[in-house]
Amino acid sequence: MAGLTLAACSTDGASTYALTFVVGTGATPVALAAQDGDGAWQPVALDANGVATFEVTAGFHGWASRCDPSPRIRIGVRYDAGAPAAAIAPCGTPIPVSRLRGHVTPGAARVFAGGAGEPAPTAADGSYELAIVPGNHDVVVLEASGPRALIHRDLVFTADTTLDLDLATGFDRVLAPASVNGAGAETVTLLSELHTRDGHGTFVPMDGTTDAMWVVPAAARAATDRMVAAAEIDAGETTRLVQQLVPDATIPPLTFAARPTLSADHVGATWSGTPDAIFATLETTTTPLTVMQVAVTPAWQAAHDGVGTVPWIDPSVSGGTPFATGTAMKWGISVETGDRAGELALDSQSGTLTW
Repeated sequence: MAGLTLAACSTDGASTYALTFVVGTGATPVALAAQDGDGAWQPVALDANGVATFEVTAGFHGWASRCDPSPRIRIGVRYDAGAPAAAIAPCGTPIPVSRLRGHVTPGAARVFAGGAGEPAPTAADGSYELAIVPGNHDVVVLEASGPRALIHRDLVFTADTTLDLDLATGFDRVLAPASVNGAGAETVTLLSELHTRDGHGTFVPMDGTTDAMWVVPAAARAATDRMVAAAEIDAGETTRLVQQLVPDATIPPLTFAARPTLSADHVGATWSGTPDAIFATLETTTTPLTVMQVAVTPAWQAAHDGVGTVPWIDPSVSGGTPFATGTAMKWGISVETGDRAGELALDSQSGTLTW
């Protein structure tokens, strides 16, 4: 799969600095380019050691890389402010993987480890297997339909490991009532999430009922566990979500605020207000597929006088084919206000446009 990543930065009184690119143990980019401020994109050549530098004079910049020669072009875009604190690895670094396997009782229970939020595939006899990154992990087991749960904390995995799990040794979750405001006549889905290690450990989503959601009781949590309650409205091209931290077994009220204005055209994506994070996507609907993904921080907005819009880039920057006039495109934009570690509101909109 091809990848393109882009970032932009600005600092007070520090308008000149150098970007350093390193391949390290990651893949060598098929194409690498950088942008000084809003200037023209320039190719960046890696030396024999897989290192390159690029001078920035405008106080903010962009960089883009294509990391795979596949016909599919994936463009990841990030606009930010502040010179990078470390060298940039355009194509990332390989992640080692070990296998966690064993049997779970009862056999229909769901096993989670790591940040993917997906349970391990489980066979009819209760055997399970999932891929994990070597290191310390929390393993969480949930009853498929019922309150039972089990958490094994801070297990050390250095190689493929077998671990049998039995919910009989666990505890009961609490099904706590929830109230939602501001949804009008929209259909609301309730859900909760357990994040261990303050969001850097195992992510466990839990489906709620029509008026309640599952909560891990405070007595069964570690100090770094994060229990989150959320309400979601999914209406086709529009999605909204609000969430709150749950300090005990009581769900705080969940309130939907007024929706921001979200839109896109062939120039770029536009939003109203000053959200804390902005994500936008643009993709072709025919092959060869080109997918552009954009992330924008408030610091980048401030560097551009608070303008609530971000441009798409020309895919040819990464050796791709420019979008042809008349091409049917799909777009999406999502904005977040608040903090994923606590109170958060997310709004997204999608649609189509003609290039």
